[in-house]
Amino acid sequence: MASERRLRIKTLVMVLAMVVCANAGDLMLKRGMSQIGAVQITASGLAQAFRLTVTNGKIWIGVTHVPGGHFSARIGIAATLGWRCVDLRGRDAGGTDETTDN
Repeated sequence: MASERRLRIKTLVMVLAMVVCANAGDLMLKRGMSQIGAVQITASGLAQAFRLTVTNGKIWIGVTHVPGGHFSARIGIAATLGWRCVDLRGRDAGGTDETTDN
């Protein structure tokens, strides 16, 4: 019973980390793009937009947090399956293959 509760808490923490990172990243990217504004489709306009993008801190925060949310999701799913003693191929902790007919 206590292990089931710990499993639920671990899963909740991983899901929460995923949601917070992904949403914070999306929000920061939106704010960074709003700061840059409209981009002129000319050589000088694209060069200026590139310079503003590279030097904008909010864009960098967004760029690091969006993949962080997806990474948290992957780790969370893998950890949850590991906590359940199951891998992605349908085998349990003992190594028996449940996907083939005997």
